[in-house]
Amino acid sequence: MQQATPDRRHRASRPGELVMEGLDRYLREAEVLRVTSLSHSTLRREVKAKRLPSQVRISPGRVGWRASEIAIWHRAPAEWGQREAA
Repeated sequence: MQQATPDRRHRASRPGELVMEGLDRYLREAEVLRVTSLSHSTLRREVKAKRLPSQVRISPGRVGWRASEIAIWHRAPAEWGQREAA
């Protein structure tokens, strides 16, 4: 693990975790459900209807949502579908 230097800043979002600033992190489904207050079924339906950001395949059998896209959606959910259509 690399030490933080003035030009290479890191922030830990959880104890023992290093995250480089400027890089997006991926949220697991449970985190997305907690942040959005949606049920599993509603989450899937909204993604399918393109009213919520789509998940990204991280590896075989593993998907996640970009935290930056969920944050954008969270600020203005009604505008997400319009943003994608543009």
